[in-house]
Amino acid sequence: MDRDGFQDYLERLLDALTGIRDELSRLDTPAPTVLQAPDPDPWPAIAALVIGAVVLLVVVAALVVAWRALTVLDGLRNDRVQADRRRDRAEFGGSVRRYSELLGVEAVTGRTAPRGDTAASLRSGLEHRLGIDRETGALELLEEVAASRVGIADLPASARASANGLAAMTAEWSVERWVADPEAWLRDHRERHRLRQLANRPVPPEAEPVESDTRLS
Repeated sequence: MDRDGFQDYLERLLDALTGIRDELSRLDTPAPTVLQAPDPDPWPAIAALVIGAVVLLVVVAALVVAWRALTVLDGLRNDRVQADRRRDRAEFGGSVRRYSELLGVEAVTGRTAPRGDTAASLRSGLEHRLGIDRETGALELLEEVAASRVGIADLPASARASANGLAAMTAEWSVERWVADPEAWLRDHRERHRLRQLANRPVPPEAEPVESDTRLS
């Protein structure tokens, strides 16, 4: 090989080595990394959850307070209504007591008062009031007081006062019970009426024995 051919060979070899070096250098160079979005900050989401939980708790607490306030107001309203009804019953009961007293005076003396209220006039006023606003058992109370003096005027004069006193005590007891609890009093009144009917029921005569009756032997 002549000088020119050898030089040309060296140049091609250098070029080949340079190409290999370039290829190796490209293999050694790290591939460009793809840019990624930074991780989101978790604290804003956590703060939103905490604020939402606090708001929910505040709303629940407000609802509980409002419900309890309404319950208290309803209780106060019911207590006021019950107090008003009891006051009305006490007023009506006072009039029934006065009616009982007039009935007793008329039963014991055998005559009505020449002036002022009479049992009949007071009874008329009470019945008119019941026609407007009737409380439970009010009419039955009025009828019981009226019936308590029936027959006293027919007793001897010496027995009228004691019989009237017993009737007055019974009427007073009924008025107090009715004012306190009209429904309970009405139940007791109906039970007493039922028991009286049973007690006053005539006893059937005992059947006469027949020849086949074993009681003959």
